[in-house]
Amino acid sequence: MRVLLKSIAVSMVLAGLCSQSAVVQAASPSLAGKRVFYVTRLDEVPSATERQRDVQQHGLSADRTVAAHLQRLGCKVSFFDQTVDPSKAQGFDLVVLSSVVQSREMADTGFRNVAVPLLTWENDLMDSLRLTGRVHRTLKCARYVLDFS
Repeated sequence: MRVLLKSIAVSMVLAGLCSQSAVVQAASPSLAGKRVFYVTRLDEVPSATERQRDVQQHGLSADRTVAAHLQRLGCKVSFFDQTVDPSKAQGFDLVVLSSVVQSREMADTGFRNVAVPLLTWENDLMDSLRLTGRVHRTLKCARYVLDFS
């Protein structure tokens, strides 16, 4: 179910990038050739526990399912490890930050400065990406955040 919701969310974001219509059809001409910069954790962390390795493998499997869905819609998906230089995202149509990236490794993320639409499932990156802020003199989270848990 979580993977399906992620696929739907990415499709909706891409639909918004490509047309005014909220309806996305498979292999839609408006999505054909759109380039997706998909950031995930490709390299295994040497000190990872068995549980952490399982989470990474499950997350990578979900990422591949989302990528396959995007490819069926006509997008070109490129996977990058979380250590990638954010400036490499220039020229892409969408940046996706997977939920399996380690937020502590991306705490000073440069993705907040990339002029490409961004979608993330890693809630611990919200403050680093400046997707939270002050509301009425108190620090509060952004009002509309999609939660796929």
